[in-house]
Amino acid sequence: RKWSRCPCPAAGGRLWLSFFSPFPPVRSRMENGSPGGASERPPPPAFPGMASSGASRAGGLTPCLCAVGFLDFFGVSMVVPLLSLHVKSLGASPTVAGVVGSLYGILQLFSSTLVGSWSDIVGRPHCLLSCILFSALGYFVLGMSTNVFLFAVARIIVGIFKHTHSVSKVLISDLVSERERLRVIGRFNAASSFGFILGPVVGGCLTELEGGFYLTAFICASIFFLNADSLLTTTSHPQ
Repeated sequence: RKWSRCPCPAAGGRLWLSFFSPFPPVRSRMENGSPGGASERPPPPAFPGMASSGASRAGGLTPCLCAVGFLDFFGVSMVVPLLSLHVKSLGASPTVAGVVGSLYGILQLFSSTLVGSWSDIVGRPHCLLSCILFSALGYFVLGMSTNVFLFAVARIIVGIFKHTHSVSKVLISDLVSERERLRVIGRFNAASSFGFILGPVVGGCLTELEGGFYLTAFICASIFFLNADSLLTTTSHPQ
């Protein structure tokens, strides 16, 4: 049996009434000395030791993330306009091509929450690095897709792990102050959009060559490996 007390509104909160409750009393947030209560813990820093060297890490990593965002969208936009043409050239019917094309969106829908929770556990940089490497693997498999099965496998891998843009934005929010956050994210979005503009033009020109789609997919995979290397270098040796 648990007894809880609540203030009487008629008495301006000065009198307390007791009533029977089957649940244990819940302490108010202000009783713990802070608006969020003592049980609410702040989110872990993006890097160990960020409290002492967060400014230097943020200053070195935010330009790297803008470059990653540019190359990410540049590489992806080279390949995406060519996917439907390639899967049809493999002998897939329009229905099969539509189903395979929907795999990416379906997997993105269900994997986004899992990847977000995973980034809270392992940290944003490690999650971002893993997403970049698995995305590179997916586009590498896409470059070897000589049948519909390998094409679908490649889209499944990319659909599960291609959350690099979202994780990068969250990492930027963790690194910079609230005052600078909108400005830095705006630069990140601008760099990504510029890559998204250039990618289709370059991809279309490469496709004119012999085996152009496979060349484009391998270049996209190489761009993701380059992003992983630059991110790993920056986080290991912050400016």
